[in-house]
Amino acid sequence: MTLPRPPLLLERIEACRVAARAQASRATILACDFDETLTAQDSLALLALLAHGKTMSPRDAGGGGCRCGKTLTGPAEINACPRWSSLVDAYLADLGAHRSAWRVGAEERARRRPPTQGPAAVAEYLAHLDAENALDAASLQRVRESRCLAGLTREEIFALGAKVPLRPAAARTLRRFLAAAKGDDGRHRRELHVVSVNWSRDLILGTLTAAVEPQADEAWVASSDLEFVDGISTGAVRAQLLVGGDKRERFMEIGRRAADAGYHPVRTIYVGDSVNDLACLCEFCPGLLSTYITKRFDTFSWELCAVPVVVADVGIIMGCNATLDEACKELGVAVLGVKNALEIPRPSDGGQVLYRANGWEELDDSGVLLT
Repeated sequence: MTLPRPPLLLERIEACRVAARAQASRATILACDFDETLTAQDSLALLALLAHGKTMSPRDAGGGGCRCGKTLTGPAEINACPRWSSLVDAYLADLGAHRSAWRVGAEERARRRPPTQGPAAVAEYLAHLDAENALDAASLQRVRESRCLAGLTREEIFALGAKVPLRPAAARTLRRFLAAAKGDDGRHRRELHVVSVNWSRDLILGTLTAAVEPQADEAWVASSDLEFVDGISTGAVRAQLLVGGDKRERFMEIGRRAADAGYHPVRTIYVGDSVNDLACLCEFCPGLLSTYITKRFDTFSWELCAVPVVVADVGIIMGCNATLDEACKELGVAVLGVKNALEIPRPSDGGQVLYRANGWEELDDSGVLLT
């Protein structure tokens, strides 16, 4: 028996790839924010409590205090960590000053020219939000110097993730989304990703593994992570995703990977709860030349970008966030009930439409995730 010549072998390999693509031609990408979208509350304070508990005496810690064997959810427990409280206060003060300056500037711009809505206004607002990366960098420096998150192992953080309280029906909805792929005979690939500005990949992965899918792996999670030396956290954060623009770039990369793998069409769904998610939720009208790339230079001038920017096919707001609702109203972004996502197509004139789910059960019942 003679072996096939290399060119023939390559042709057969390519034929197998084409056949595989024909079997699994479609893909649906579901990407979610983590804190207060999947979870019932912000989870970063739980990391600080875990580290704080390890530095307390057994007597002060109540026989275990903040160790990961205990579910930590109460405001009183969070306030009991004074170093963390001071870090939060400093960040909120910076954030409040930054957003107040934007508000004053917006009022001044409105006096000089008529207020704008639609894609141009959204792009300008997103650039403002991404200018907050300087605030985040300063906050991370304070966190590192405080060593508030030092002394933790990956195993402890992973175990803590399993105890993070989730929004009602969140885990069940995500399990149903993943299970639907098994009933499609391999013709419809479904991927779940968490895209978050959270500081611990292990925390998120611990939550997903315990509540959604035991086989979840790091490829499902895009976030920053703690720095470790010899398996112990140093208190520093390896910043990868800080602002909405970082999340947007990672979300787009996930969609591109699916397309490059041969899936067509690739349908993308993003679920978030705050203005940090707006960059992933919104879709810019086809043909718009955006200067979104200038965000790193804190400039809001328009320049030409080579390609139009399009993000989620379906953008879903989870719950009610006053700041996000106010931004959508001012920017001319319509927000409809999630039940309308299958009935009302996005406008072809570049109008912005998002959908609201008051909870994960409502999102599950809408059928949006399973089409």
